[in-house]
Amino acid sequence: PEPPPALQRRNARQLAHALALAQHDAGLAVRVRIADDHADAAQAARAARELIDDPGVVAVVGPMNSWTALAAAPLFAAAGLPHITPSASTPALTARGWTTCFRACPADDRQGDALARLAATRLRAEAVTAVHDGSRPACTIVKPPSLTTRGRAVSQATSTSRSGAACPGGPGWR
Repeated sequence: PEPPPALQRRNARQLAHALALAQHDAGLAVRVRIADDHADAAQAARAARELIDDPGVVAVVGPMNSWTALAAAPLFAAAGLPHITPSASTPALTARGWTTCFRACPADDRQGDALARLAATRLRAEAVTAVHDGSRPACTIVKPPSLTTRGRAVSQATSTSRSGAACPGGPGWR
């Protein structure tokens, strides 16, 4: 079985570190320091302060989750410490003007449009239906006008199996 995503990311960081050490002819020493936030916003803030207080930390890869990134980003910004998240996708993260915050994945409000465009252009779909769980990230992804593509009709269906709540606008929201 494949290791969980957190272990995959840790292994990737360790591999990057090993590669940097193998190529350290440039005279730059690279050290990886791991500060696990346990996917908890309060712990993310504590981990951010710990990294900020270490004068050897010059940049951060992470946090991984949107809610932990939102807790850590203002602290990193106030300290002037650049950070890049590989997976935090909330639009709020880069909408707040933090100049030290970067992301390596698209924001939730851009994903729906990209998927609809892919379905229309590559799959030649006449209509696109988004089936989701009603969670905040899912609602952001499928929120109109994010699901539009070259004037083609886009419909939406909501699966409420997890929370029982539909997105704002309710049934038939198009």
